[in-house]
Amino acid sequence: MSFHMHLRAVVEGEARAEAGWLETFMRDAWDVIEVEYAAGVAAAIEKDFGKLHELYEATRVVDPDAGPEWELPVYGGRVVYRSDADRPPFMLLGASDVRAAAGFLAAADFEALWGEAGAKLAPLWKGRLEPAEAEEHKALIKAHIRAHHDGLRAFYGRAAAAGHEVVKAYWY
Repeated sequence: MSFHMHLRAVVEGEARAEAGWLETFMRDAWDVIEVEYAAGVAAAIEKDFGKLHELYEATRVVDPDAGPEWELPVYGGRVVYRSDADRPPFMLLGASDVRAAAGFLAAADFEALWGEAGAKLAPLWKGRLEPAEAEEHKALIKAHIRAHHDGLRAFYGRAAAAGHEVVKAYWY
């Protein structure tokens, strides 16, 4: 089974908070995602977006004085429910929330967050892997999560610089 978090930057005020409109808009955008990647207005993460959220949640431990901005990049935003309650809702981030998400991601100390959350995100399956294999596995998972983090940081940075809003769809 495949599932994705699909993000699309849009001109402020362009997105409608209507499930039918968002379904069509995001489905059409998904059909040309490679073109939108190249244009810098789209991003998608397959399966691991929940792990990114867990990484960012470690902000509460790493920086107890931090605000709620850590929630914005993955699951944050205004909820627009679909008529089919079995399907995940769309999320809309206004331009100010996009700026806040971009600011959080730009300032996030990946190494500190990984130090707090990495053991949970890259389990070593004790007893199944030899020590050298386990360390290699952990390093691969860390690099994979880091690449997603860097991609989100770049996407939100571009969207914020352009004054855009962001629409998120979760495809299952």
